[in-house]
Amino acid sequence: MIEITALAAEKISAYLIENNLDAPIRIAVMSGCCGPSLGLAVDKRQEDDYCHEGAAITLIIDKALAQTCGKVTVDCQEKDSGCGCSGGGFSITSEKPLPASTDSCGSSCSSGGCGC
Repeated sequence: MIEITALAAEKISAYLIENNLDAPIRIAVMSGCCGPSLGLAVDKRQEDDYCHEGAAITLIIDKALAQTCGKVTVDCQEKDSGCGCSGGGFSITSEKPLPASTDSCGSSCSSGGCGC
């Protein structure tokens, strides 16, 4: 249900250690200018969560979201991937697309982020 690359696990683990955090990382729907996307947040585990425990980190996702998304992959890109994001970062992709949001601004987005 959740797959995480070695580099992403290493970067998340380093972030948690650097910030003295001992909490799971939630995969959640984030709303943005280009519509809904998956993102990461430090959070507490809830009763309705699916949990993926690794050696150094725990990833959680709401079971209903997990059913909507199918397999979710967390990866890390360290440099410009050619989409306009120069600093790299985490890439969270799902097997199934997220439902479209009615409050996104679509093609009028001016944030310069990936996918716009």
